[in-house]
Amino acid sequence: MRLDVLTALLRGGLMMSASYGSALGGKPHRAYVFLALRQATFGKTIRDASCFESIDTMTEMGSACAPITLRALAASVNLPVETCRAVVELMVARGICTQTERGLMATPAAWTDPAVFAADNASLRSLSEFADAFERPNGPLADRINDCAALARRGFSIERARLLSPWIDFVLRQLETFIPIVGDGMNAILMASVASAVFRRSGLLTGGDFAEGVQNLRDDRGISSNDIAGISGLPRETVRRRLLQLEASGFLTRGSDGNWRLNAERALQLSISLPLLDDDSSAGARLMRELAEAAPPKPDAVVIFKPRAAAH
Repeated sequence: MRLDVLTALLRGGLMMSASYGSALGGKPHRAYVFLALRQATFGKTIRDASCFESIDTMTEMGSACAPITLRALAASVNLPVETCRAVVELMVARGICTQTERGLMATPAAWTDPAVFAADNASLRSLSEFADAFERPNGPLADRINDCAALARRGFSIERARLLSPWIDFVLRQLETFIPIVGDGMNAILMASVASAVFRRSGLLTGGDFAEGVQNLRDDRGISSNDIAGISGLPRETVRRRLLQLEASGFLTRGSDGNWRLNAERALQLSISLPLLDDDSSAGARLMRELAEAAPPKPDAVVIFKPRAAAH
């Protein structure tokens, strides 16, 4: 795998963790629960833009939108049911999730909530970076995707949802590959918490040079277990126990100062093993084709609309 593609993928995943987590109170595991719920509710219907005329009709189609049980939602992100239950209660209070007789469903507010909307814009930017890296700059598909994404950031549109859905689904599938290797969803959250902090300092989250960023990872001052607990939202004793597991597995190292550091070589070795190859049959190539189908040939075909609930 090319390192520029790998870097764009890692940035995209960590950006989702940070931006959607921030939209839901600052905890990264909330990002994955929210995204899994929204994908479960809207993922299939979004691929057919003719099935709704506005965002409000997306949840008025009855069986066309798929509910998901709490247990199935927890299993999809490999997190304890009670951890997911707390996130669901938060989302219900925010109006971005509802409980139906058939299970949990995301609401139109899962697209239009201002904080979520901002997080979606961050995801569109990371998608553009990935498209450029995968197809190389100035490729025809990347240009078409980027033009559409730039317009879609202005407001909600069918194209906005159709670009975001496969990109988010793609990143979540890469996470599914990663989770069993590090142990479970909780360990993945801790890895994401450490990685987001050190990647930001290294410059890898902000488009810095890859080789320089990796060197910065090696020289990073690390992060304390208390800070990791604060970022992840997990109890300190749980964090302490799981950090020791990740140290034993070689993913993290602990310095004489007690701070935890990402083992850059081990993390890169793991990342390169992700099922994202550069041939035409790869997951990345399939994603690019799906995104190209979602982006209209003419960017001015993107129709921005607002939910009826927002009208005054």
